[in-house]
Amino acid sequence: MYQALLHATKYSLNQMKERICGRRNMPKQILKPFFEVDVHLDYDSCTLKPSLEEVQSAINRAASHVLKSTKHVQNWN
Repeated sequence: MYQALLHATKYSLNQMKERICGRRNMPKQILKPFFEVDVHLDYDSCTLKPSLEEVQSAINRAASHVLKSTKHVQNWN
């Protein structure tokens, strides 16, 4: 059972990484965006909505939830 949990967790985190970073050397697939960011360009500045810190926080929370989800699985006897 532990191998199955390990495999599922690694698969989930790898899928999340591929959705965020994109795939290299693979044909482009139409994927739903993991998150959307608006870029506001001004004459002297560029701002992101949500901010980069908010995006990073959301990614960290998602990864944390994937890892914490295995805590509540009980051993099958």
